[in-house]
Amino acid sequence: EQRNRALALRDPLSGLANRLSFGHALEAAAEKAQGSRFAVIAGDLDRFKAINDSWGHAAGDLVIRTVAARLSEVVGTNGLVGRIGGDEFVILVDAFSDRARLSLLASQIMTAVGQPITLDNGITTDVGISLGIAIAPDDAAGANAIMATADRALYASKDGGRGRACFAADADTSHGASHAA
Repeated sequence: EQRNRALALRDPLSGLANRLSFGHALEAAAEKAQGSRFAVIAGDLDRFKAINDSWGHAAGDLVIRTVAARLSEVVGTNGLVGRIGGDEFVILVDAFSDRARLSLLASQIMTAVGQPITLDNGITTDVGISLGIAIAPDDAAGANAIMATADRALYASKDGGRGRACFAADADTSHGASHAA
């Protein structure tokens, strides 16, 4: 029963927290947001569809597993990394919430994800990642609201040219701050 419960909270492909597990963690963080700030980073891979289309789903699965490992390594004990579907990743950062450190983390994420990946067929490829960052309770309060705000910042990031990080507070006034990967 304990094994089944653990499996029910993990994405089977990446080993990361799944949508349900991430949602529980986000709800818990939002409930105590009055006393402690946190951030949500929504991420979406760039050029992932081309890998699936060119080399098949096994190659896509390898890319997802590789990106998941890289995200877990970069985020470390600063938060929880989840995969909520396809090539969509989310990060709950509860160790800090200031823009300077979140910008640095975003830059580290983009650099790590953008490193070359060698597929099983020996071909080397790469993907990028676009990020949307929302800080609670400044940008929104409540789990659904902060997730929606991070998603809007992600869309602003993608609209601004992909491979970028955009803070929710900046999403309405610009197309996001670009970070070199």
